[in-house]
Amino acid sequence: MGKIRSIKPDFFIDEDLAQLEPLDRIAFAGLWTCADRDGRIEDRPGRLGVQILPYNGEGRNFDERLERLAAAGFIVRYRDSSGHRLLAIKSFSKHQRPHHTERPSVLEPPPESHGEAPEDHGEDPEGREGKGREGNEEGKGTRKGGGGSAPPVLLTVWNENRGDLPEAKGVSRARLAQIRARLAEEPDPMVWTAIVQRIAASPFCRGENDREWRASFDWLLKPDTRLRALEGKYDALPKRNGTPHSPGRTVEDYHRELIERQERESAQRIERGW
Repeated sequence: MGKIRSIKPDFFIDEDLAQLEPLDRIAFAGLWTCADRDGRIEDRPGRLGVQILPYNGEGRNFDERLERLAAAGFIVRYRDSSGHRLLAIKSFSKHQRPHHTERPSVLEPPPESHGEAPEDHGEDPEGREGKGREGNEEGKGTRKGGGGSAPPVLLTVWNENRGDLPEAKGVSRARLAQIRARLAEEPDPMVWTAIVQRIAASPFCRGENDREWRASFDWLLKPDTRLRALEGKYDALPKRNGTPHSPGRTVEDYHRELIERQERESAQRIERGW
C-alpha cells in the first residue's frame, strides 16, 4: 500500500531534475510513496509502473525510467545477498519524515559504495529542498563515479568533430545520464566520431532548412539520432539531372516524393484507361 509523503515547492524548480522527462520526474516522486521508511523498494518495474503511472501502459518504459533516474544519481538499483533486485532512493531519510508507526525496512541496504550520497535531491536536514552539493551547472566536469574531471568521451568527440555547429561547454547530471545511455547502445568512440562528422557535413543539420534549426550536442544524445544519422537520414543528396536537391532534404523526403509521384502517374493512367 502506498504511503503519504511530503513534497516541497522547490521540487518543481530543481534544475537537475528538470533535465529529465516530465514523466520521469513524476515517477521519481511516485517512488517515494512506494518505498519503505528507509527508502527501499523491490525493483519490479512492471509492478511499479502500474502503481505509479497506471494509465500510461507502463512496462519496459518504466524500467527505462528507472535506468535514467539511476544514471542521473537519484536512485540506486542493486541486488541483495540472495540475488533479489532492489532499489534505494538516495538521501531518502533527508527528504522524508516517515510516520513513527511505519515498520523498519526488511530489505537489505545497497552496497556501501552506493549508500546515501552527500548530494541532496530534495530537502536537507533543515527541511529545505535544493540541489546537490556539486550543483547542476555545466562545465564543471562529471560527478563522482562519472569519470572524475575528465570530460566524457562523447563530449570530446562532439567538440573535436562538430565543425561550425554549437560547442558543448560541459556536462550536467542529465547530460551524463544521456551519455551513459547512448554509450551503452554504442560504446565505440570511432563510430560516434563518424556520426558527428556525418552530422557536421549535413546541410540540413548545419541550418539549411526552413526553420534554420541546427544540430546540437543535446540533439546528438537523443535516443534515435544515432541510427538516423547512420542510415543517412540527414545526408546531403546527390544531384539529379544536373540540379542539386533542395538544401536540408533527407533521403526519406526524396523517397516519399518518388512514391507520391508514382501514385499520381498511376492514377492518371487509370483515368486514361491505360
